[in-house]
Amino acid sequence: MKLIYKNLPFNKIDGCVVTVGVFDGVHLGHQYILNKIKRQAEKKNKPSLAISFDIPPEKVLNSKKKFKGYLTDYKQKISLIESLGIDYLWLLKTELNLLQFSADKFLSYINKYFVIDEMIVGDDFRFGIKAETGSSQLSQLAERYGFGLKIIDKKSFSGVRVSSSLIRKLIKSSKIKQVKKLLGKNYTLKGKVIKGKGVGKQLGFSTANLNTFDYVLPKQGVYAAYSRIGDTDFLAAVNIGKKDFEVHLLNFSKDILNDTIEVTLLEKIRDESNFQSKNNLVKQIQKDIQAITSKYSIPPD
Repeated sequence: MKLIYKNLPFNKIDGCVVTVGVFDGVHLGHQYILNKIKRQAEKKNKPSLAISFDIPPEKVLNSKKKFKGYLTDYKQKISLIESLGIDYLWLLKTELNLLQFSADKFLSYINKYFVIDEMIVGDDFRFGIKAETGSSQLSQLAERYGFGLKIIDKKSFSGVRVSSSLIRKLIKSSKIKQVKKLLGKNYTLKGKVIKGKGVGKQLGFSTANLNTFDYVLPKQGVYAAYSRIGDTDFLAAVNIGKKDFEVHLLNFSKDILNDTIEVTLLEKIRDESNFQSKNNLVKQIQKDIQAITSKYSIPPD
């Protein structure tokens, strides 16, 4: 896949089968549309092109409000779209100026670098300033710009119409296994290891405390997880508190302070609890680890 990000194409690329979207999470609904443009492009012997954003527009437009949270950062998005066999991914830099384009101006901007042969979007697709343009107006624009247009019904999986907002709600409700079904993969977030209070180490269970940036987080509690350090996966117990996100990596003892690591959540083990003594807490942590190791192994299944 050819990634177009900071450097725009020098030569205009002809006749692409295109889709446009935020693609946060690259969930099953996104994959359905992306696979559609790939197959149609192959059928027409044309290149496939996905156009997306490095930062979700919502984060820029609603900067004064609380951002609802990432499902993927831009690097994860690139990797997931590439895995689907798309020829080109144009990752737009999400700037206020771009987000104030009318739909007509946005299409004109695309046409400076790519000639659209056909566009394929979902029935809920909207674009342009304040999401002013829906499918009926897009049909008129397609006729004016001379490209084909297919508007497809949003795909349901197991009777559920998949959306990024639904997946966020499920994560916040700690329904991790349902999230996996709609994403088509386990939910993976990233975090930078920061200095903690050292409580875990005092108990005999060293933890990596993470700044999880703006990822969506589940409810407080203990979770089974995999954590990737470099190219190696480790089984982990994750404790999500009111303010802390702590990862206890099994069979791992290196210093990773200031490193950025990935955490793949597998399932919730229990709710967060208060313990009357350190001894009771240590016993519970041992039970948590036993529950995780009895069900999961490395390498990941």
